Amino acid sequence: AQLLVWKKSNREKAKESLIASRAALEKIPEDGFAAAHVKTALDSLQDGLSTGDIYWPLRVALSGRESSPGPVEIADALGRKEALARIDNALAKFES
Repeated sequence: AQLLVWKKSNREKAKESLIASRAALEKIPEDGFAAAHVKTALDSLQDGLSTGDIYWPLRVALSGRESSPGPVEIADALGRKEALARIDNALAKFES
């Protein structure tokens, strides 16, 4: 779970961000799950969360890596179902 935490953040914020990101992405219908809609959904979360707070944990949750394409592009490539499943998997790491 430590890799999910952005260097300027903490565990609680990373978990909060992933929960918020998941909720935002879940609202996008499968047939509309594309980069533009993913970006719009994530940008709507910036109230109280910085870009790093939002994008870093999501990047790691979706790719499993520190270095990867951006989370918007990864989510678009994975599709709605797989993106949500990977976020769920990352959130489970906070419970252990």
